[in-house]
Amino acid sequence: MLRPNILPRSIRHRLFRHSSPYRLFSSTRCVFNMDAEQFRQAAQSAIEEIIEHFNTLPSRRVLPNIEPGYLRPLLPQSPPKEPESWEQIQLDIESKIKPGLTHWQSPHFMAFFPALVTYPSILGEMYSAAFSAPAFNWLCSPACTELEIVVLDWVAQAIGLPECFHSTGPTKGGGVIQGSASEAVVTVMVAARERMLRDLAAAED
Repeated sequence: MLRPNILPRSIRHRLFRHSSPYRLFSSTRCVFNMDAEQFRQAAQSAIEEIIEHFNTLPSRRVLPNIEPGYLRPLLPQSPPKEPESWEQIQLDIESKIKPGLTHWQSPHFMAFFPALVTYPSILGEMYSAAFSAPAFNWLCSPACTELEIVVLDWVAQAIGLPECFHSTGPTKGGGVIQGSASEAVVTVMVAARERMLRDLAAAED
């Protein structure tokens, strides 16, 4: 949580005099100020668009037919001073963003590695975005931390890892979800280094 006394005075005045930080935006039409009904309508529209996207993937070109730098001329040179409607944002996605996508979900995509997304996983992302918990320790969000531990134990069981890799095993192993494969490799290397340093220090003692 932000501590008011570490923020500049001007920012504190603007931020904490409002009941919601979203009111810092000048226009009440800003998408950040959506009410529940507007959100429901926008979400339903987005879901229909996502379904249509998946349904048409087999007929879409896998690699985009564009050149590097294609997007900048299509976007404003400066941040917009006024917000756009959700309908206009969807039109921009269709006309400006989709033409530049590589469709990793396409059945015709054979490069690199599969990046599978399913409807259930999208629903899970919606809940993750709604709860918005930076769960870097137990206290920040107990349910997130404990669910991660349980589910990774399930993964360990599913792929046949021995008990030492389970959080309930004799060595209290367990796992953690990393943001990327590269991050996971770095984490493993750091952990291996720390273990070796501890072993060397113990041997010297």
